[in-house]
Amino acid sequence: MLRSAKKPPDDRLSVPPHLQQLRIQAAQRGTTLKFIPSFFSNHRENTTRYHFKEGVIRWHIKWVFHQADVVLIDCSVDENTLICTLLAKYMNPTKNELSAEDNEKLAYYHSASYSRVSVLMKTNTPDSGVVFHEIEPLKTLRVNFANKVILEYPVLYVVLKDHLCSYLDYHGEDEGHDDLFSVIEEKEEQGKNVLNFFDGDCDVEPE
Repeated sequence: MLRSAKKPPDDRLSVPPHLQQLRIQAAQRGTTLKFIPSFFSNHRENTTRYHFKEGVIRWHIKWVFHQADVVLIDCSVDENTLICTLLAKYMNPTKNELSAEDNEKLAYYHSASYSRVSVLMKTNTPDSGVVFHEIEPLKTLRVNFANKVILEYPVLYVVLKDHLCSYLDYHGEDEGHDDLFSVIEEKEEQGKNVLNFFDGDCDVEPE
């Protein structure tokens, strides 16, 4: 007796309705949005939502100032906001609301002109591993996120251009770039071998 092939799990049953809608809206903008199981901190802290009344995605964004060892978070950012607008509040020490310690760490960024700084987007997928893409500061989040794969929420690296090539040349576990990730990212790297994406092969219960 022939047995019918087992159908792969439907990930629509694994992802809550509001995240299904968020992913649909992201796809309509050319962005591939992936989610991880609810027991991961990146999933729990993600505040990205699609707002029906406004018709916009409001993103949760992590900023990594890598040469300063500083991580900052923006919540509920309108997708039509320019990257440079978001960055400006961190680049000006007299107008931001950061702690004295963070401002001291960011001093080298503050002294650098915008022409000496690049913004990169980190993507991390099972297929390609870690890849960095340079994005356009004078364009909106929506434009910059098109044709990109985002895991939970965007992670934007602000780097000095002297270090730019090290990031753009980095792919997954490339040798010769062992110093690229600081202690800030070590926890994110832990457990990556057990990371399951909600792509139809994960039966972890959502929050």
